[in-house]
Amino acid sequence: MRRLETLNRIGQQLSSIHELDEIVRKVCEAATALTGAELGLFFIAGGSKYALCGATFEEGATIAR
Repeated sequence: MRRLETLNRIGQQLSSIHELDEIVRKVCEAATALTGAELGLFFIAGGSKYALCGATFEEGATIAR
């Protein structure tokens, strides 16, 4: 039931967002919550954008550095 509630909530949120970066951030947050992942990253650094999925916490920490 929690998954369906999360999917419903993200669908409603996405329908009202017009900026791509914000959509990606919301999807990343939802995917992290739905999978029970320890880490979900979307960040912008020096004009570059990064999204990380399916990595271990250690890999994410290395990339974030």
